[in-house]
Amino acid sequence: MDVLDWLQLDGGIFVLEVRVRGPTEESWERELKSNPIVERVEWLNHSEEGVHLLLTVKRMEFGFMPLFQKHRVMRRRPYSIRHGIASWVLIGPESRIRALLRELMVRVPLARVESIRPLKAPPRGLPLTRRQEELFRKAIEEGYFAVPSRISLTELARRLGISKSTLSTSLATAELRLLDLIRSEPGPRS
Repeated sequence: MDVLDWLQLDGGIFVLEVRVRGPTEESWERELKSNPIVERVEWLNHSEEGVHLLLTVKRMEFGFMPLFQKHRVMRRRPYSIRHGIASWVLIGPESRIRALLRELMVRVPLARVESIRPLKAPPRGLPLTRRQEELFRKAIEEGYFAVPSRISLTELARRLGISKSTLSTSLATAELRLLDLIRSEPGPRS
C-alpha cells in the first residue's frame, strides 16, 4: 500500500489517499476492513498501478506529524506501507533527522532505522529553474506544503496539467536545492 496523501480531521481522524497493490482485490479488502483503526474504505478507481482509494482511519495512539514539525524535518510523499511497515524518506539536516529518530525510538520501541544516507544534492548555489520555481510557488499557493496538506500531489498535477511523476521530481529537486541553499548560508544556528 502506498500512502499518496493524507488529511487530518478533527478528533485525530485521518483520511488517507492510498494505492493498494496485491495478489487479489478480495484479500487486501478483507485485511483493510478487518483492521480495527479503519472506519471506512471508499473506492476511487482501479488501474494497472493498483486500486486507488480513500481510507478513513480512527485516532491512532501516536501521530508522527508532531515529531516532524518539532524537528522541522520533511517526509517525502508518497511513502509505502508493506506488511504493516512504513518506509519513509526524511529530508532535513542530518542532526535534526538523528534527533527525530532518537525520539521516535523512545516513543515507538519497535521502530527501526534501515539506513541513513545523504540525498544527492545539486551543486551549491544553483538557483531554481524558472519552471521549478513556478511549480514550487504553485504548490505552496495550493497548500501542498501546508500541514495538513490541502491538496494531494495527484490533484495538484491534474490542475497543472502535468504528470504526477514529473511534478514529484520537480518539487523534490526544488526542495533539495532550497535545502542546500539554507545549509550553505552563513550565520548563527539554533
